[in-house]
Amino acid sequence: GGYLAPEGLTAKGEFASSIFGYELMLSELHEEGFLEKMTDSMLSVLLSGLIFEPRKGDHVAKLTHSVEKVQSYAEHAHRKICKLETQMRIFPHTKHPHFHQALAVEAWMHGAEFDRLFKLTSTDEGELVRHFRMIIQLLRELEHANNTSDKLQETARKALNKINRGVVDAERQLRV
Repeated sequence: GGYLAPEGLTAKGEFASSIFGYELMLSELHEEGFLEKMTDSMLSVLLSGLIFEPRKGDHVAKLTHSVEKVQSYAEHAHRKICKLETQMRIFPHTKHPHFHQALAVEAWMHGAEFDRLFKLTSTDEGELVRHFRMIIQLLRELEHANNTSDKLQETARKALNKINRGVVDAERQLRV
């Protein structure tokens, strides 16, 4: 809740209206100040968790401490949203976050070579590039979202600079 007031959208509602995917989760995390606390790597891992859809049989590797922290933020927001959705009889509920790609995203954000990521994920090259590009799209939306602090904009910008490189950088591939 808290997206609307009698006079129109609240600050939270304006933020949500400028995000095109996962807006409920991101709005809750934003409102509670969790997005402000994140590093560029943590923010990218969070977005990865929101985006990723595991297949039957996929498993999550042992997560690093920083990823576990991001996961706990996301699960807190998810529980809050699902509780409201249940009260309002909204089904299906918001998708649960899945951190299966977190270690690969974290490694990429810290400068790992692309071919090294496949020790950290069972996803193939094309899927991983597509996944990273979806993260990039959300980072761009966060960078320009209404009611976003300078700090969060800068974090999103730093994350974009780190993730949008090599085979992931679609614009670079078009120039080649």
